[in-house]
Amino acid sequence: MKLLDLDSSLDNRKELATELGYTGAKDGSAEMNIWLHRAVLQELGKAGGQVPGKLKD
Repeated sequence: MKLLDLDSSLDNRKELATELGYTGAKDGSAEMNIWLHRAVLQELGKAGGQVPGKLKD
């Protein structure tokens, strides 16, 4: 998120996770953060951003 100049505080990660459809516990866990990372990269790709294949999985 920092590479995209997004605020990576827990409150903002919780809000972004909700917006992107995360249904698990929004507690800042590794599971949430990994899901959020993947979801952000997927949204970047949809918007025309070039995301290297090795970062998509």
